[in-house]
Amino acid sequence: HVFGRTTPNDKVSIVSTFVEIGEITLMCGDGGNDCGALKAAHVGISLSDAEASVVAPFTSLDKTISSVTEVLKEGRCALASALAAYKYMIMYGQVESIN
Repeated sequence: HVFGRTTPNDKVSIVSTFVEIGEITLMCGDGGNDCGALKAAHVGISLSDAEASVVAPFTSLDKTISSVTEVLKEGRCALASALAAYKYMIMYGQVESIN
């Protein structure tokens, strides 16, 4: 679902409703009126360098909607790298405990 031209309170309400029913949510915003919904969503993407970028886990300085896919790809790569590093540390600890 895509919602547009809503008030800040409605944005938070819409995102919270979808989260409560178990849906995975993504919110894109470019201003301070989006901060609440950006925090409430599973994935919050700020399309600016203003106050919304402080609360959003992901920020794109390219202010176009097409940058959302690039931000998601970068996020997935960061997650995969972090998990690989964690697996390495666990395995290294197990090998060292054997010796």
